[in-house]
Amino acid sequence: MKKIATVLAAAGLVLLGACHKQPTTENAAVAMDANLADQAAALDNVVDADANAAAANATNEAGASYNNSVDSVRAEAEAAKNSH
Repeated sequence: MKKIATVLAAAGLVLLGACHKQPTTENAAVAMDANLADQAAALDNVVDADANAAAANATNEAGASYNNSVDSVRAEAEAAKNSH
């Protein structure tokens, strides 16, 4: 009787342990989900960097255009001053 109880208890523990394991398909899905989330975050970082670079370029171009305009006004003012 003791042996039967021990075997049944062991079988119950084995079955209980098997219930708590994730299936291979579920493990693969979880890993794929984590991988896709990492890839999405990496793409977000690339987009942010590109957007920042584009904004910096636009700001630099606007600054250069402003500087050119100021230089033109100064040159015209200097020319007008020298012509009198």
